[in-house]
Amino acid sequence: PVRVSTGNDEMFFVTTMITVDAPEGRGTGTGFFYAVATQAGPVHFVVTARHVVARANEVTFTLLSARTPSQPALGSQLTIRLGEHRQVFCHPDPDVDVAVIPVAPWLNEAQRQGAPAFIRWLTTEHLASPEDAVDAFEEVIFVGYPKGIFDTANILPIARRGIIASPLDVDYEGLPAFLLDGAVLAGSSGSPVMMHGLTARLQRSEGRAVHLTRRSRLLGVLAASHVYSDELVVPGPERATVTVDHEASLGLVFRAHTIEEAITFACREIGLERVDGPVILEDAPEGKPDAGP
Repeated sequence: PVRVSTGNDEMFFVTTMITVDAPEGRGTGTGFFYAVATQAGPVHFVVTARHVVARANEVTFTLLSARTPSQPALGSQLTIRLGEHRQVFCHPDPDVDVAVIPVAPWLNEAQRQGAPAFIRWLTTEHLASPEDAVDAFEEVIFVGYPKGIFDTANILPIARRGIIASPLDVDYEGLPAFLLDGAVLAGSSGSPVMMHGLTARLQRSEGRAVHLTRRSRLLGVLAASHVYSDELVVPGPERATVTVDHEASLGLVFRAHTIEEAITFACREIGLERVDGPVILEDAPEGKPDAGP
């Protein structure tokens, strides 16, 4: 069986592929699992980019099943279709491409049917702090499903890396975001972007939290890639031109505080008050009801 014993290992289990049917057609994106504490108990969300889900008629999550709470069932796919009663909460600023979806009802139903998902949760404890001294040119990783590509034999996402390409504390193009230089492709929207160092603390997983080192911290959510266009001349007597779009390998990342803002907004809409303190992940959706709807 696979060992899931370090923070790096666990990053392969914090995401889900999102498939949407929308007026524009079918598409894929990435979401990641994020839990917060409220006065009524923990609430569990999938975080993604607003444009991935905001106009979707149908939303489907592709996850990995659990063999045991500490062991994934590699290759065993769990598909969760969110019904018409799903709630999608977009960041209150329409220019911020971040959305969150409460997911406990569907995860609990999968548990009741004997098909629990194998999930590792990010929380506020994984956010970068001033003490982490994150700077431009730092190496980052982002985990997701570029072009819908993933390890279909094992139901695992793809990890990619890049560097911070703009000053982290300067609003890129006036947005609460920074630029990432890396192989950013469609389908990666909604990926968690993590500061990543070379050191890793060897620590066995206990519970369902992600054990991250000081040098592995959540910086934000990948929302878009820069695209540029070229005009090409088609050989022939008419010398027609066509416009070809290219992805520039530059990604727009909304900073982690926008995730927190979207979740705080969602909790207020649900009627819950967030509280300080750690999330008790033993109450995560694997048998116990969530505090949310």
